[in-house]
This record gives sequence, C-alpha cells and structure tokens, in this order.
Amino acid sequence: RVIALAEAARIPYVMGQMNEGMLATVAAAHLALASAPKYAELYGTDGIVHDPTPGTVHAGSRIVVPEGPGLGTAPDESALTPVWSLAA
Repeated sequence: RVIALAEAARIPYVMGQMNEGMLATVAAAHLALASAPKYAELYGTDGIVHDPTPGTVHAGSRIVVPEGPGLGTAPDESALTPVWSLAA
C-alpha cells in the first residue's frame, strides 16, 4: 500500500534492506523489480558467513532474480540449525 501511495503521488522512494540473508534479499529484489524505486539497496548478504540460501541478486549494476517457483531459491535444509539445538 505504501508503494502504491508513493507512486500515485509521484514521490520517489528507496527500496532497501541489509544483512538479512539471501532469502530476504531475493524477496526485496522481486519487490524492487515489481515496483519503481528510485534506488534499490540490496546488500543483504554482506557479513553473513554461512547463509543457507544460495544465490545472488546482482549482475553488474543490474538486479536479477533466480528463476524458478516462488522466489526462485530456497534454503539448503541441511545447512539449517534446528531451534531446539540452540537451547542446549
């Protein structure tokens, strides 16, 4: 709704997210491509050492998204840590 309001009022906006991992970065990239932000700041994997979701959203200075159903990518389940093992 906020994007629709900004675009209807011709108010420029920035699409951004940070250090949330590749899954959130791909979701933000899809949203950026489906709307018209003035800028898109999509560096959500910087500083993440073991991101369980493969992929990239950059090709030079262009936004690209993985092809496939849904967001086009999914976490590698073997790389996930069950919540109950964190409590120990």
